[in-house]
Amino acid sequence: MSLLRQAPVPGTRTAALQRIETALESLAPSERRVGEAILADPGSAIALSISEFAELCGVAQPTLSRFAKSIGFKGYPALRLGIAHDFAGDEQASSTPASAAGPASSVYRGIRADASLPDLADALRDASTVEIWSSPELAAGANLLAAELQALAVPCAASAVPAHWELRATGLPSGAVVLLLAPSGNDIVVTRATERAREAQATIATASCGSGLAPAEPTDLVLSLPAFRPSEMLGLWVAEAITDAVREASSIAGPAGAASPWLPWPHRREVFLPTDGDEPIPGVLLFHEAPVSAPSLVLYLTGMNGSVAAAVQPATRDNHIDAAIIAALLNAGHTVLATDNPAHGARKRQWESPEDLIRASLEGAGDDLLARSRSEATALVDGALALGVIDDPRRLAVVGQSWGGLQALLKMSGDPRIACGVGIMPLCDAAALEPFHELADTPRVQANSLLGPLAGAIAPRPLLLISGSDDPTATPDQVDRFEARLRPEYAAAGKTADLEHIRLAHVAHHFDPGQIEHTVDWLARALDH
Repeated sequence: MSLLRQAPVPGTRTAALQRIETALESLAPSERRVGEAILADPGSAIALSISEFAELCGVAQPTLSRFAKSIGFKGYPALRLGIAHDFAGDEQASSTPASAAGPASSVYRGIRADASLPDLADALRDASTVEIWSSPELAAGANLLAAELQALAVPCAASAVPAHWELRATGLPSGAVVLLLAPSGNDIVVTRATERAREAQATIATASCGSGLAPAEPTDLVLSLPAFRPSEMLGLWVAEAITDAVREASSIAGPAGAASPWLPWPHRREVFLPTDGDEPIPGVLLFHEAPVSAPSLVLYLTGMNGSVAAAVQPATRDNHIDAAIIAALLNAGHTVLATDNPAHGARKRQWESPEDLIRASLEGAGDDLLARSRSEATALVDGALALGVIDDPRRLAVVGQSWGGLQALLKMSGDPRIACGVGIMPLCDAAALEPFHELADTPRVQANSLLGPLAGAIAPRPLLLISGSDDPTATPDQVDRFEARLRPEYAAAGKTADLEHIRLAHVAHHFDPGQIEHTVDWLARALDH
């Protein structure tokens, strides 16, 4: 939990300022100068960047890092947030001693209640990149917001130097968002920078309480900020409010609740599904309040090197795709059963590499892991029915992304009881993955190719394929070939509409909100959910 996840009120302090006071006399002279500067002006320590504050103290940047560690923080950014926490607590204690909520809570609630915040959150979530241009007073909040958005897999950068903005705007990609966080300085500079951003087809948003200068032309989105002093704390609460709104938007909230990829989901149960072999299939069942009588169940398969353990934990910047998809499925009202693929997660020894295990299998050593993936479909369906989650396999779907998309398609070919499926960025052939390219002609790859007879075992059940126009891994041509192989089977059964291939523009082999939205819509139709 980050420091700003807790309301900065008396009694929930990090004691940063007290730590500095206690340690001051024992510090080296250069570090002591840093401590004295912070105690003299905590607001500057919050607002200024590490380089700016180091210059103010007359020390090198590494001295600030050493100072932070000397008083028990992991680094200077953590110390900065700690100071902000104490600073806020002091402000609240002096202004509203009888109120546990304090004015900062009102600031946060006021920002969250602004009618334009959901639209801003959607724009930030979907942006190709985000530029935050702020006044010096709100620089700490801008930097925090940039870091939090990056943690939510939104490419983002912040700048409090107006002279740099025009150059930064010139290189913006299509689909970018520029957020003006109460910008100050020369309004001509602001206007020129936003003009360059508009030429790059960027969306322009402002968040201001009226003290900042705005560009000459109206902006696309306007977030009104309440007045609050000190300004440094206003910036931190703005960052917190916007981050929470983007986090909610990223979970693709649906009618069933507020599952989020960034928070732990409380309703879960580990399960082990019996197979014909010696070892059961491990999985995690995620449900809404009771693990039985669900209207539908989605079997979910993770990508290469993925695992159920990682997929059902709170997401990280580097591991968020599976968690985002699962959260969306839960929000749409589905129960989700996530299981490890053969040679992944709990189905291998800790030191073994899934890629090495699969390569050996494709070369002919040990079990045929692709064939096992198909044959295990029966055990998964039987196990799901035995759990009592659903009583009719017509309410059972399978969804997977990347290598998990291949696994989902193999599952459909392995058991005709699976009602429908979705392949997100699906590898339609094991040899399509770069490490296995030279194995395309091996017997096991050929026997398990979805471009051969197995395609007929999938049709004509409802199937959605989602690819990206710029995907170098699950290439559009590869998915097109698979679709072309399936299309005659669906046409012959009079089920042409039950096969759909959606190609997302400007999307590579990475997460895109469109993947979730199309998946949820498709399952609603295919399962009549």
